[in-house]
Amino acid sequence: MRILRVLISSFLAGIMIAIGGSVYLSVENKVAGALLFSVGLFSILMFRLHLYTGKICYVVSGEGKWQIRVLEVITTLVGNTLGAGMTGLLLSEKLMATAALPLVEKKLAIPLALVFVYAIYCGILIYVAVEAFRTVKEGALKAAIVFLCVSVFILSGFEHSIADIFYFFAARSLGLPSILFLLVVVLGNTVGGILFCELHRLYNRMAERAQ
Repeated sequence: MRILRVLISSFLAGIMIAIGGSVYLSVENKVAGALLFSVGLFSILMFRLHLYTGKICYVVSGEGKWQIRVLEVITTLVGNTLGAGMTGLLLSEKLMATAALPLVEKKLAIPLALVFVYAIYCGILIYVAVEAFRTVKEGALKAAIVFLCVSVFILSGFEHSIADIFYFFAARSLGLPSILFLLVVVLGNTVGGILFCELHRLYNRMAERAQ
């Protein structure tokens, strides 16, 4: 039952990221598109849905048994893929020719080593957004941090695995190069999120001992 709940939650989260990606592709002003994309992550955090790039950050030192945490993040990735992929296919007629396909072609031209680096930095910014939402008390500041982090990773050209899944499905680009690209992005998001989270925890422990 718990895994089914995670799957449903992550499916909904995938849809929300896809909605954010859809509005980003639909507007000409990319700064406005980046800000509007943020509604996806903000909604996920508000409704406590499961998003892979947020959950993977805490897989090493989170609560509960590590086996359960790993199973949950794998289930989350599956659910996110289903939600984002389904939405991409349903919106492909609207987005493919005008925006999704050119964007995907541009992404596939990036060397995979750089894709990995861009995905690491996206993972870092997602951790900052999620951790701030968890710890900051003031509601307006929570929202501001989330919107800024998402806008920065989009405008910087960093790669978010679930958003990219939506883009590739919307463009109907599902061949081997696309799959390899998405796997590299997932790996980069994983490394960035976990590494920054653990270094942040280490810093906090050192700061506490120094007091």
